Amino acid sequence: MKPSCSAPAFLAALATALMLNVSGQLFAQGMLHEGQHFLAGFLHPDRAPGEPLAKDAYRIIVASRYAAQAVVAGKVVSIQPNTSVEVVIDSCNVALVTSDKPVTVSTRILMQGNGEQAVQIPTFAWGTRYRAFAWWTDRYGLDTKHYATAKRLVIARENNTVVKITGKSGLLEVKLNAGECGYVPFLLDTAYVRGIESDITGEYFNANKPGIVTGK
Repeated sequence: MKPSCSAPAFLAALATALMLNVSGQLFAQGMLHEGQHFLAGFLHPDRAPGEPLAKDAYRIIVASRYAAQAVVAGKVVSIQPNTSVEVVIDSCNVALVTSDKPVTVSTRILMQGNGEQAVQIPTFAWGTRYRAFAWWTDRYGLDTKHYATAKRLVIARENNTVVKITGKSGLLEVKLNAGECGYVPFLLDTAYVRGIESDITGEYFNANKPGIVTGK
């Protein structure tokens, strides 16, 4: 599977979840989110039946302490010191963001009855082992409420990336080359979407090359 936006280690994206890096590769908290190379992942929140997707729903926010120039999904933007720029992009799985000075990157998807927002981690800060903490009952919709289970998006930056995931669905293995991405299937019983049976917190992600895990 190829990403629909330009994207050249491993990244798995989960939309409102926190992933804990247990590889021992720790960085100063103030520097963790600041960098010059990002692979920003999108999880595509569920939409209620009949809910349209706005043309400007997918966005990337780039901020910097410096006067910087960035390329966001192919669009060149300038950032003034201590300000941010919000860029509307086409719907995609992953978008490449590069800059000539350190920046921070956030992504958001604006929808009527749902949506996502996440802080992206620069590629230099990626590790190889993660434990997942998930918000597993994502409610969406307007007049009628719907519930969605957790999602995982895996993206590779390097060839021959192998990601092994241990969780309630057993052991899953994903093999990817540079620029490839795919959703990881999780066999959850949707009848228990609001119960502990659908909580996949504690999943263990182990990759043979540095990467990051985020999502919902």
